[in-house]
Amino acid sequence: MNKSIENFCEKDTKKMKNRIASQVRKDEDIGQISNGICKDLCKLGLSVITEILEEMDEELCNSEERKGCYEIVHKRKNSF
Repeated sequence: MNKSIENFCEKDTKKMKNRIASQVRKDEDIGQISNGICKDLCKLGLSVITEILEEMDEELCNSEERKGCYEIVHKRKNSF
């Protein structure tokens, strides 16, 4: 989760700021600006959720309790 948030703070906030400034200069309405912000924040949310699920999956794979009852037959890579 921390990687997603750090990446957002380091890179995506600058992109957001520049895009918003550009939209304001072009006299775009608040709806267009809001849509851009929502897309950026949804992207952050999806990154955080992905990271959380990957961490949970790793914990489950390494769990001694799981290893005592179940075995991992195969693990597949998601396409997104």
